[in-house]
Amino acid sequence: MGKKRVHLDNYKKENKQKIFNVILETGKISRKNIAKQTALSSASVTLIVDELINEKYIKEIGTSPSTGGRSQKLLGVNRAMGCNISFLINESHIYAGNVTASLDVGNIVIRKVKHLPIEDILNVIVEIFSQFKKNNNISSVSIGVRLPESFKNSRVSISTSLSADFITVDEALRFMLGVPVIIERGVNFAALGEAHNRNQKENICFLDLDGEIQLGGVPSLPVEHVAHMKVADEGEICSCGKIGCLNTFVSSEQIIENLKTELNEPDLTWYLISEAYQDSSSNVSDVINKVSRYLGKGIVNISTLLSPSLFIIGGDISKLDKIEEKVEQNVRNFGYYELDDLEVQISNAGKNVFFIGGAKMFLLNVFKM
Repeated sequence: MGKKRVHLDNYKKENKQKIFNVILETGKISRKNIAKQTALSSASVTLIVDELINEKYIKEIGTSPSTGGRSQKLLGVNRAMGCNISFLINESHIYAGNVTASLDVGNIVIRKVKHLPIEDILNVIVEIFSQFKKNNNISSVSIGVRLPESFKNSRVSISTSLSADFITVDEALRFMLGVPVIIERGVNFAALGEAHNRNQKENICFLDLDGEIQLGGVPSLPVEHVAHMKVADEGEICSCGKIGCLNTFVSSEQIIENLKTELNEPDLTWYLISEAYQDSSSNVSDVINKVSRYLGKGIVNISTLLSPSLFIIGGDISKLDKIEEKVEQNVRNFGYYELDDLEVQISNAGKNVFFIGGAKMFLLNVFKM
């Protein structure tokens, strides 16, 4: 009976998540249309919806327009279920934003953490969490990092009232924060955030050019080393010891370093680069054209394998006006005919897409936690 009970409980959780996700994705929907989209019986939908309402995950938000028949009550996500705090952690900073259940981003906090040990980074996370908790009902935390498994399984010393124990970061965060925590690749958060903003559910690639470049997607991608894809037989020596890696041509840091050398401007910023690019500075344009060419090659290589319908580029390069047109033209030049319909766009939402994606990834898995 025990195994059968567990199986039934898991089946119910799956259906609960399925119904909640339909409501989350549509914004507002009737019970009748939930049954159609999930292929669940009306009785099952009614039972689970009532449960979700009682648990404050969803609520009735009005009625559908009458088309001659009976108006139907519409369901939407209930903001009363609490906020999510989404963190993005890279080599030098922690970025954090509080996100409502309706996926609106509120306040954003930034902390420098370069060279800090992992225990101190956890303390910064707790301090930011406590700061948000003063004015928000926080129900969950999402953390985006480069290598989630390595981060989760790192061991830290945590002192309790009884003893000091070495436990994993995953366990430590759940203990220190007291709410469910999801840890994923930050770039997959960004891809999901872009998909939400553009109302596109899947088949998206997101290439983040800040830091060592990373590739994410919807569905989530486990790819870790796209930065070292070979696209040339020239260029700077990469951190991997080879030349011709995509990262050495198109990462935000490498672009600005190349331009500092080209222009002999050690204090160059992306704002100044954008100004010079708009003024058609030949030196800046030459470097950016080269970046666009190699970025086009990289996108063609990735898209040949993954076949996305939309390819989004994130990072400081978004400050350059109409850069996506140059990149898209190079994709057409290097790609084959099946990539003719591939759309290339620049992300202009900054870190918000990471926060939105982090919160949404939690909601899409809330009953699986």
